[in-house]
Amino acid sequence: MIINKQRHMEEVIPTILSFNKRVFSSKLEKLRKISNEIQIDFMDKKFVPTKSVALEEVPSLNRYKNVFEAHLMVENPDEWVTPLKEKGFSRIIFHYEAVKKKEIIRLARKIKRQGMEPILAINPGTRAENIYAYLSHFKKILFLGVRPGREHQKFKLVVYNQIRKLREKNKKIIIQVDGGVTPEVAGKLRLLGANIINSGSYISSNKNPEKAFKKISEAFK
Repeated sequence: MIINKQRHMEEVIPTILSFNKRVFSSKLEKLRKISNEIQIDFMDKKFVPTKSVALEEVPSLNRYKNVFEAHLMVENPDEWVTPLKEKGFSRIIFHYEAVKKKEIIRLARKIKRQGMEPILAINPGTRAENIYAYLSHFKKILFLGVRPGREHQKFKLVVYNQIRKLREKNKKIIIQVDGGVTPEVAGKLRLLGANIINSGSYISSNKNPEKAFKKISEAFK
């Protein structure tokens, strides 16, 4: 049963971070049955010290009814845009830290021309003020709650303040948070004005992913 079939202001999107095709396929089969929307992480061992499942190992996503977003923790996100479109992704998340500042708007426009939604992500060490100049080009900003590249990290408390600053600056922007999000963290994020949270290992590594999804969703409401 797909739980979050309809889009709400408070939303939980499960995340798949895997390092080989077998684990990826297993997580995909679990998550596509309980959530309409799924995020898939890609890492190149350059922007972050680890490398994820390769894009060519991901099956065509056009066969599924789910909506997929790609989180690119890579050095050259520009090169991924067309392949991701062909694979069946609807959204592309790329990092402020991975792109030359003069290229951020151009890349956002390129993604839109391909019929996808661009989302700008920032790492815990990046000040919210750094992205204010780009807000008009994005509907969503994604805050990393941990250092990108691996699971099972604790949420960094400094991110709470960064979210607060952005929400005070812009009341309409959709704030998404990914990494280290437990039910306890989810409740705090909602109070700060976050709209969407991503949850990886808390859901996908749980013996009962559907139950974990429900629990964190309730905590976020």
